[in-house]
Amino acid sequence: MIIAVQIAVLLLWIKNSFSSDKERLFSIKKLWYNRNIIIGRCYRKMSFHIEYLPKADVVFTVMFLNKELCERTLEVILGEHIELIDIVAEYKNDLHKAALNSVYFDIQTRSVDNCIITLDLQRVYSKERIRKRTIYYACREIASQKVEKSKYEDLESVIVTFILTEAPLKHTVTNRKIKLIDEATHEVYSDLMTIHEVNIKHISEQNSQELQILRCFFEIETEENYQKFVSSYGQTTLGALLLQEYEAAIATHLY
Repeated sequence: MIIAVQIAVLLLWIKNSFSSDKERLFSIKKLWYNRNIIIGRCYRKMSFHIEYLPKADVVFTVMFLNKELCERTLEVILGEHIELIDIVAEYKNDLHKAALNSVYFDIQTRSVDNCIITLDLQRVYSKERIRKRTIYYACREIASQKVEKSKYEDLESVIVTFILTEAPLKHTVTNRKIKLIDEATHEVYSDLMTIHEVNIKHISEQNSQELQILRCFFEIETEENYQKFVSSYGQTTLGALLLQEYEAAIATHLY
């Protein structure tokens, strides 16, 4: 594996030979850092940085730009196979966009069947604010689509997903799924809008291992918590992905 990664470094250098020196250096440095993570796991503890908690907004956004991690997490929450086309981070410090639109998603993506999916992490919780905010977000995402010749049947379905890290147990459940329902028949009126609200504090041993992994990861606040997570879940697919992208995310700030 070490040789393979070193070869990859060399190939990347050749591939970027016509890029600027700054771009080439950044690409090599990033790949070499990931190479050190791979090798280092064999004989050193993985690193944790208290100033960059897993539940910090910027860390979450950078981490979940990784397509594989985003797909895996959405599959755990939505309970279905997810294959994504693209992933976009909507930066909240974009003043031009702020003047045009007050809705921002940490992660906005699209599945191969043209479903628009968003993924947000929320720390501060207020019941009415969160509930009305998620509905508002979903409606704006629907309304932002262009409708030509009144073909509303061509609107793409929207799934808005919120992971709540510090919400109280009251008023929330493990994984709430909200759809437009006919009150009399209890049938789904339309699948145009779906909201998923996940409160990690409700997740217990009764839930799937992957939901438990998400809870433990977003609850990390100390070096001890971090090393316990590495020991317990570092060998699982989701756990390894979370650790890999966490280290890559903090590397963008530290190096």
